[in-house]
Amino acid sequence: MHTTVVEIVVDGPFPLFDDVPGVTAVDLIPGGARLSVTGSPAALLTRFANLPVLRMRTDEPSLEEIFLTYY
Repeated sequence: MHTTVVEIVVDGPFPLFDDVPGVTAVDLIPGGARLSVTGSPAALLTRFANLPVLRMRTDEPSLEEIFLTYY
């Protein structure tokens, strides 16, 4: 199972992403959110297309984060 963490900050209110296929977790941060995405990010990127994105960053989970998802 491949999970990617996407951190996005937008200009304005942050929309809901819990209905996007592949999004497994949403953690709000100032101005945006950290989204955990399993599988293809295509649906998430489509949702980003109409947002005023200020910053976006992707990270692979650390070994510790992967381990903790199983225990």
